[in-house]
Amino acid sequence: MKPLMKTKFGLSLAAFFLACYFIPTNQLDASETTMNHKAIGMNLLGIKDWSSELVFNDYFKRARPWINNKPSASLKLDSHGWVKALQPGQTAQTYILTDFQGHFPSKVFTCLYEGDGLITFPEAIILKQQQGRLLIRLKEHAQNLSLVIKRTDPSNYIHNIRIYSGDTIQTATFRPDFLERWKPFSAIRFMDWMQTNNSKQKNWSDRAHINDFSQASRKGVSLEYMIELANTLNISPWFCMPHQATDAYIRNFATLVKKTLKPNLHIYIEYSNEVWNQSFKQHQYAQQEGERLDLSQHEYLQPIRYYSQRSVEVFHVWESVFREPHRLVRVLSGQAVATYMTTQILTWRNAWKYADAYAIGDYFGGGINKALLQATKQNQQTLFNLLQQDLKKKKTLIQQQQSITSAKHLQLFAYEGGQHLVARNNSKLNLLFDRINRSPQMNTLYSQHLSNWFASNGALFMHFGSVSRNSKYGRWGALEWYDQNPANTKYAVLRDTQKTLFSTP
Repeated sequence: MKPLMKTKFGLSLAAFFLACYFIPTNQLDASETTMNHKAIGMNLLGIKDWSSELVFNDYFKRARPWINNKPSASLKLDSHGWVKALQPGQTAQTYILTDFQGHFPSKVFTCLYEGDGLITFPEAIILKQQQGRLLIRLKEHAQNLSLVIKRTDPSNYIHNIRIYSGDTIQTATFRPDFLERWKPFSAIRFMDWMQTNNSKQKNWSDRAHINDFSQASRKGVSLEYMIELANTLNISPWFCMPHQATDAYIRNFATLVKKTLKPNLHIYIEYSNEVWNQSFKQHQYAQQEGERLDLSQHEYLQPIRYYSQRSVEVFHVWESVFREPHRLVRVLSGQAVATYMTTQILTWRNAWKYADAYAIGDYFGGGINKALLQATKQNQQTLFNLLQQDLKKKKTLIQQQQSITSAKHLQLFAYEGGQHLVARNNSKLNLLFDRINRSPQMNTLYSQHLSNWFASNGALFMHFGSVSRNSKYGRWGALEWYDQNPANTKYAVLRDTQKTLFSTP
């Protein structure tokens, strides 16, 4: 499908008829489009070897890209990333569970593989060995579970490696505790699973596959696994289309979703992620395209207008596949503090007529570092007071955004939200931010944050993010570890608020 606008002179004839063909959902009869979006969803954080969230029963699906001990001789890999051959003295290593001491899901693991060669485990001993199957036990002070291919037969190279807890094989894709954790929520946003930020995917052949050596590569997680998770949980998925994706890519993506996703589930559709954010390559791409198409003489408006325009084109491709407008929830998004941006995105070529919601990042605490450092006392109570003041400011901002979007008959979503305490290299603030995130005070703040959102007529709130350990780069997780007791955590507040929303008449 061609873009709606190729030149500054307006719509091409084909695009004009295309625009006429698609009926804006928000102009349909209300009975056809009514859906309860007043709910809480979750942004699943990316699959990495160091991630503190365990997703798959097969831990090798989170394996790090191969580490070559001889950079001067590149590793020979097949199309799915398996090591086809090694040079003399060359090895290929990968990490599966990194810095997991105290949190290993098991001390004993079963490793299955196909092919001929030699596999070793630097921090484990092999208890039992037979062709294609190894039983290993971690050493007493092991910090990582890693694997090294020391030898492989080029005519029958080692591939299809799988690693499971204990001495039995789990046939299900996802861990039961992972499924149980996210079962209460209404939607799952796959932005990080899709490696949306700075994505290099353009063509359908660039996508991740279920038989890739790992789901932790730059390609992200395969669509088949995302659909399987949504079906298993019976939860609506939120997909972020790569910013360079062709119409054919998007059409193939939508077609696979239509064929395999449960028909009762809605699909949230968004073009890329934070295209307004100058730190991402998707912004740079939109800037270049906006300039190339001569969408504005102003640098600020070029990427915004391109984002708005391309989003509508993406929505149209999905509509051409589904022909079921009630299943698609078309999301435009922008920067929370920039109401001018909101107006520009919604009104550029009447994009609001082809959308169902406008989404912002509803964070609090992201700009208080300076005030905290200038305070007489830099303690937890001072931080708590500053965060409460920030919540009041954010509530006003939500109301301003809601006023703009409701005038266009759109619902206001939070594509991300939660606390935003980041200190980078200030060790004192990092300790303080860790303490308050683990305290009842943060639970109080979260309760107020969510109350403000829904009281201001905010609809779907997508927390960022699922499970991650605290660091100087942020405290994004609703939980810090997959095996953490959820009582008195941010997760508990989110879960309980979700239950309240669905129990209220």
